[in-house]
Amino acid sequence: MGVFATRSTFRPNPIGLSVVKNGGLNEHNKLVVEGVDLLDQTPIIDIKPYVHYADSVNDAISGFAEFAPKKKMPVEYSKLAYLKLQTLVNAYPQLEALLTNILEQDPRPAYKTATKDDKIYSILLHNFDIKWQVRHTINYVLDIEIQ
Repeated sequence: MGVFATRSTFRPNPIGLSVVKNGGLNEHNKLVVEGVDLLDQTPIIDIKPYVHYADSVNDAISGFAEFAPKKKMPVEYSKLAYLKLQTLVNAYPQLEALLTNILEQDPRPAYKTATKDDKIYSILLHNFDIKWQVRHTINYVLDIEIQ
């Protein structure tokens, strides 16, 4: 997942992340943002729509994704992936829970969720390359490789 695709506070760069109010366009067709904590001339390099279940600001209005995803996608591990996960549990006790939480949300592109999809996906999570595939309606972890 790209740096700008994530809303995580754990970003691999010093770029800030703020929820702001869209104040519309000014007379020069520049976006006006309100409620922002920036110094003058600080560039805004990425804008995302407000999503109430992810951004969580009281009394905010979401016009983009009004409802949270309804169901989580089950996650299963191949024998190989599960064995590798068990060797990592002492050093990374939360790895399985984190990986399961990510994959339950079906991080594939939205256009892939409605069609049969045999593609093997890869997610770089910390220093692990996670290989997974959708089998029927289950996210199936094939392998976990240390980078």
